[in-house]
This record gives sequence, C-alpha cells and structure tokens, in this order.
Amino acid sequence: MTPQNQIKAIAELKRYKPYQDGWLNENGSWVSNDMMGLCLTSRDAIVPVIQKLNPVIGNESEYRFVQCLCEAIPGITRKGELNFPEIFHLLIYATPPQLCEALLRATGKWIE
Repeated sequence: MTPQNQIKAIAELKRYKPYQDGWLNENGSWVSNDMMGLCLTSRDAIVPVIQKLNPVIGNESEYRFVQCLCEAIPGITRKGELNFPEIFHLLIYATPPQLCEALLRATGKWIE
C-alpha cells in the first residue's frame, strides 16, 4: 500500500473529509497531507489515532489489531494466544509504519 493510500485510509478512519490538498477534520479545520503523513513516521501521531478508534473498532478488532501487528513485524510468528508480556513488547517496539499497517489491516482498510 502506498504512503498516499495509507494517509487517505487513516483520514477516512478519522472521518476527515478531502479538501483541496489536504483534509477537513471534525471541527472544520484544514489538515495538510504532510501533517497526516506524520502517522506513518511518528508514534506521537499514530498512537492517538489508535486510541481514539479503540471504542469504535471494539474488542474483536483489538484482538485483530494485535494479530495484524504480529504480521507487520518481520520475524514474528505466532501460534495460539498472546500473553500480556508478548503484547506489551509488540506495542513498545513496533515502529510507526508497523502500527499503521496493523491498524489499517484490523479495520479492513489495508489494500495489497
């Protein structure tokens, strides 16, 4: 999935509307593509998106998010349930692109 498509998918998850060369947020303020692109490179940008969507995506998608995070991190293979320390390490060491990919896969927005 291209970075531009990832930015578009994240904006759609946040319910932003396309406007000129960027997006309008829920308050009607304009957000540039560059600012949205920070979700692909900064934990400070992607983690609040995940936190805000948590009540929206529900428990099943939370579990799917962790599964997708395992898939997004090279070298991680899982069989069976994850325990808390494993989930903790996944979340702490995951890079912003891995968190973004997991979020988009868990919400059905990822395009191969």
